[in-house]
Amino acid sequence: MPGETHGLDQDYVDFYPSGTQAAGEFCCASCGYGIVVRGQLPRCPMCGESTWETAAWRPLSREAGGAAWTASAAAARDRWQLAQANYEKGRQG
Repeated sequence: MPGETHGLDQDYVDFYPSGTQAAGEFCCASCGYGIVVRGQLPRCPMCGESTWETAAWRPLSREAGGAAWTASAAAARDRWQLAQANYEKGRQG
């Protein structure tokens, strides 16, 4: 079943292509951009990649502003702001 570890290989990761029906947290296999989805997996809005992997389970990391989640959110925000700036720069010529 997708998302489970297989046999003795605890480092096995399942990958999912864009268009797959899914629910949960996923990370882009190329740039690491994280999404929460309930429906079809899209192409990555940051890099255009079409392959996703399930996000690592981080118990309690979101509770009380957990440092791991805060750093991840800050990195995602920075990537988004850079993408927006590049987009606007392209529109201006």
